[in-house]
Parts: sequence; structure tokens; C-alpha cells
Amino acid sequence: MTPRALLSALLVSTLPLAAAPRDVQVKSIDFETGLIELHNFGAAVQPLDGWRFCTHDEDSTRRYTGATGFNGKSLAAGSSLFIHFNNDSPGGADHLNRSSLGGFFASPLDPGPGGYAMGLYLNSSFASTGSLADFLQWSLGGIDDTNADFRSHTAAGVLWSDQGAWISTTATTSRLELTANLGALNSPADYTASETFGSWIAAQGHAAEDQDPEDDSDADQLDNLTDYGHDLHPSVPNAPTERSLEFGFEDEAGTTYFYLDYTAFLQKTDLTYRGETSDTLDTFGTSGVEERVLSTTVNQERRRARIEASNPFGALRLLFGLGT
Repeated sequence: MTPRALLSALLVSTLPLAAAPRDVQVKSIDFETGLIELHNFGAAVQPLDGWRFCTHDEDSTRRYTGATGFNGKSLAAGSSLFIHFNNDSPGGADHLNRSSLGGFFASPLDPGPGGYAMGLYLNSSFASTGSLADFLQWSLGGIDDTNADFRSHTAAGVLWSDQGAWISTTATTSRLELTANLGALNSPADYTASETFGSWIAAQGHAAEDQDPEDDSDADQLDNLTDYGHDLHPSVPNAPTERSLEFGFEDEAGTTYFYLDYTAFLQKTDLTYRGETSDTLDTFGTSGVEERVLSTTVNQERRRARIEASNPFGALRLLFGLGT
């Protein structure tokens, strides 16, 4: 390599990576805590000077944050900035109160009952597609909201799949998270809408003293946690047939198994499922229990817990838990 070529190679290798504004996306929105997470999926630092939000919901449109609210802020590659909608920031460079941004958001920040559209802009040219860094919109049941989609057309086909496409939420949705096609044209399928026991039970209208996991306010011998695990209503007595459980025997490779099939609801992100067995009914454990996934649909898995049916007696049960 000649000295000139070597110098050119060194210059190229030491140049900083160019920032790509659209590498910054709204990664998650937590309705329970009021947190909006901006994440830099790119490989370079992205300054946020002049950036603004423009939001709309079923009641209001064109709610802009301040023109200087992000000035002095930047996002390093792979890092996040958390905006506290409830103005409860713990402080620090990666946390920012909504009030610090100035201006306004469409309020409240919630999963429904109508639609909510959120655009993140590089500047104040809100009608310009070129000024958009990111965009997403959600609504109860994914129903089109013609008030909230006031500026959705500017994102359609560039940052968002279609003006009429909405992330589908429920009254108990606690969080939205971008899980696919990071840094690209997005659609509702790229987001996970999840719920927790807390958001689910709070939406049921129960008195505070009836909201614990072990409470059974409808007196059907299914506590709130069991209703949550089976995706049943905790205020309506439920028959055993509504629990989506199936028992049976199967043969595989010369071995007979006793199985229990159940439905796992993937949007319930704090819920764990565990098959346990016993040959005495005195103590149960997971030893000898084989778990497998039978089928997967949107937000659901049909699972099977099974044990070898080699003993004269064996019991199999399903337990729900909160947390890991």
C-alpha cells in the first residue's frame, strides 16, 4: 500500500459514523408507569436538538411538545431516553420529565377507549413526511379512529404501514413494545401489547379489598389469579368447561403418557405456567414433567404438560404464578 493510500485508509477508518435520525424509535410505552422509551437502534450518536412530539387522540389533535425541549440531549448508539409522562423522573441524563419538554401531549396516555397517534419529529415541520423520525398509533380493538389519525397519512408507506392500521389494545393493556423490524417501516404486527395482573384487575372495577390474587369475589372457587391465568372474568362465575383444560393419554415410541393441555396467554407477560406431578397427592414437583408447545397463534400458545403413565397412580396439575 502506498503512503497516500495508507493515509486515505486511516482517514476513512477514523471518521465518525454518520448519525441516522430514523434509527431513533419509540421502543416502548408503559401505560402503568407513564414511561415513553426512545431508543437509538443505530451505530452513532444522534443529537435530539429541535426534536418534538406531535400527538393526537380521540378528543384532541396537534398537541405539540416545545421546540427546545430536547435541546442539549443526545442518544448514544444502543441507549435509551425515558420520558416520564407523570413527571416522576428519578433524575439522570437518561430520564426526562414531560414538563421539561414544554408544550403539550394528547392526554391521558392510555390504551383506550379511543385511538392515540404519536409522531416524533426532527423539527417543527409537522406536515412534512421528511421531518418524521418515527410514528406509531394504537386503539382499543384496533378500530380506526378518524380523529386520532389526523396526521397518520404523512407516515403511511414511509414509517407506518397504512393510515388505517392500528396496534390493537384492550382496556387491560399495560405496555406496548417494538419487537420486530427495528429501524424500518413498521406496522402493528411489529409491536407487542402486553398486560399485567395489576392492569387487568384494576380494569375489572373491583373494590380494593377484592383485588389480591387469592381473592374470589364471584365465589366460583376460582381466585383472581386463576381467572387471570385462564383469561376469564373475575366478576362472573365460571364453569369448569371454560378453563380450556384437556386431559388424556397418548403413546409415543412405545411409552404411554398422561397429559394436560392448556392455553398460555402470551400478552400476560408477568404470568408463569408450571406443570407439577405427584404419586401421593401429598407433595407435588416438576421432576418428570415434560412441557411442549403444540401450536401458536397471535398472543396464545397451546401447551402440553405430560408425565409417563408407568405408575399405577399419578396426578398432574397446572399452577399459575406472577413473576419469574
